[in-house]
Amino acid sequence: EIRRIVDEQYGRARRVIEANQDKVEIMAGMLLEWETLETDQINDIMEGRKPRPPYGFTDTTTGGDGTDTKASDRARVNPRMDSPAGESR
Repeated sequence: EIRRIVDEQYGRARRVIEANQDKVEIMAGMLLEWETLETDQINDIMEGRKPRPPYGFTDTTTGGDGTDTKASDRARVNPRMDSPAGESR
């Protein structure tokens, strides 16, 4: 009985993901770019709208105003991934 339930729910999850593959790909791209997803962004995607940037997001490659920023400035905005969250080196 447990095996049947697991198999049914696996099939259901697979169908939902396949039916929404375009949305899954948009979310994956957002996670690669912004490393976060907020409720408003998910709602935008699910309703077919272009997702807005995360709250407080600034473009770290252009400084938000179109001017280039230094690599050291970008490193300060984007902490290293090999340290615990909230800690900087």
